[in-house]
Amino acid sequence: LDEGFKEVVELKLPALIAVQSGINEPRYASLSKIKMARSKPINIMSARDIKVSHELISRWRKFRIESMSIAEAKKTEFLKGNVEEVALTLAKLIIHIIRE
Repeated sequence: LDEGFKEVVELKLPALIAVQSGINEPRYASLSKIKMARSKPINIMSARDIKVSHELISRWRKFRIESMSIAEAKKTEFLKGNVEEVALTLAKLIIHIIRE
């Protein structure tokens, strides 16, 4: 959420969670940082190493990702005006899409 706040939501499964692409501004690593990261070792740890019980792991295994996708890039259009103008424009766009 804005200004560094976070929100925790509990919901029953199955569920769909979607995040708007503008949720944060990505920071890109510099080329030198990427090269440094490549030379670092990757530590592989077991459940025992991080003190996670097998009971907890078995509960995690009940869930699986059935599909994950990135929405196809499309043209974005920002609607301007007051609430009534934006609502009218949006209604016209929806009618146009339905008729296609």
